Amino acid sequence: MATKVLAKMCTSIHQCNPSLFPLVVIALVRLTIDHGVSHMSAIGFAYYGGMIAYLGDLRGGHRFTNLAKALIYKHRFICNEIAGEVIWVTSDNLSYVEPMQVIKEYRRESEQMSLVGGDIQSACINTAVMAFDQLWSGDPLTKVKEAVSSAEEVSKSKA
Repeated sequence: MATKVLAKMCTSIHQCNPSLFPLVVIALVRLTIDHGVSHMSAIGFAYYGGMIAYLGDLRGGHRFTNLAKALIYKHRFICNEIAGEVIWVTSDNLSYVEPMQVIKEYRRESEQMSLVGGDIQSACINTAVMAFDQLWSGDPLTKVKEAVSSAEEVSKSKA
């Protein structure tokens, strides 16, 4: 139960009080180490991988990112409620080491998983980030405009 509470707090804490974010993520990882892996452990590993990568250890971050993804893919039927967020977070981490086309596919998958799991916040964030990915990767501006329109529609229809 504690892992679920911490996992659900991660995105909000990151936005509202970033100085507490590492403490929440480390507490989530620590609970996993002390009490074993649960389906909520994946979000802790995903964010922990991002923190490690941000601090300069891209390989270490990549390992934790892959661990988070493996947990989601292995236990997808249990992890529906966080699968979209995990894939979204791991896509951010993987963007340092994977080609942009691969990242775009992860983002599409994340959007679909978020919607299936009822995680509207992750679906909206991911759809908006996909539009930026298209801009950064040099897609034609017409495609970028379509992606922005799609992001607006997702946020309006699901809000």
